[in-house]
Amino acid sequence: MHIVNGVVHDTFKSACITLGLYDSNDKWNACLEEEVGMQTGAQLRSLFVTILAFGVPSELRMLWENYKEHICDDCKVALQRRGIVEPSIEQIESWALHSLRDALAKFSKTLEDFGLPAPSVAFDRLETNCLFEVERDYNVEVL
Repeated sequence: MHIVNGVVHDTFKSACITLGLYDSNDKWNACLEEEVGMQTGAQLRSLFVTILAFGVPSELRMLWENYKEHICDDCKVALQRRGIVEPSIEQIESWALHSLRDALAKFSKTLEDFGLPAPSVAFDRLETNCLFEVERDYNVEVL
């Protein structure tokens, strides 16, 4: 237990939030909410990475849950361009998390550092150039 200004807090994090050592999610919610109507999913992912790398939000998982639909909004099309005709929600969210993971790596950070889920779908094969895949996808016997 931690006591701050005579108030008992169950967790160290709660005490830190009270002391102002963590940023309230209010400003990060306001920031993301303002950008949702004007930015693409890729731009929101970039903003989310900036928040993770340089901000200190108190509830990162809640920010992800509240804004993942918007953060993922262009992932369905990206997957369709890579040959997944009707991507599932799990694939769409995994694609966004894959993108976030790669962007965080530039800051020597991981999704796990922030309590965010790892991508549940591997996209190793989709990393190849789609045009090469189309060119290779022919029937040799017909030629």
